Amino acid sequence: MEQDFYQVGRYLVCSTKSNGQTFEQIQNCYLFQIQKIIYKLLKKYKLMKRIGLVLLLSLVISGAFAQEAQKIAGIWWNDKKTSKIEVKEENGKFSGTVIYINPEKYVNGEPEKDFNNPDPKLKSKSRLGLQILTGLKYNPSDKEWQGGRIYDPDNGKTYDCFAWFDKDANTLYLKGYVVGIKWLGRSTTWTRVAD
Repeated sequence: MEQDFYQVGRYLVCSTKSNGQTFEQIQNCYLFQIQKIIYKLLKKYKLMKRIGLVLLLSLVISGAFAQEAQKIAGIWWNDKKTSKIEVKEENGKFSGTVIYINPEKYVNGEPEKDFNNPDPKLKSKSRLGLQILTGLKYNPSDKEWQGGRIYDPDNGKTYDCFAWFDKDANTLYLKGYVVGIKWLGRSTTWTRVAD
């Protein structure tokens, strides 16, 4: 189509250079120029339309990934149901903090201290308010949260960790491991606290 316009236009533009041009030839020449501009705009519009569609799709997909990533957020019982951990997002990464400890675990009317912590300065700190999970980031291709660290106050050790859901979004599986070997680690299961 553009080639057709070009051929006709070339003839008209050439004919306008001669002194014996008619009013119709001049009018056709201008019409051709206008058609060419309109064609370019339509072509550009199609490109803009495609770019807009791609941007819209990318927003929808990123929104879906963000929604999927947020599934880990919430309040969870630990595997022994002795404490609750609140998992929330901070700068694109998820962390978990102990927000409740079963009073049966209190010592002298207070929550247990972090007495297994390898740092002597932190041994007297309460386990309540302790951040035990850090740095988890959602990987949509693996459908799991990776690159995190998990602290076990029962032994004072920190492990690399990742987390995932199997079939149920109310049961969170976490695995802590050392030296980058995922199969050489410990797993735990947290259960979402019912509203």
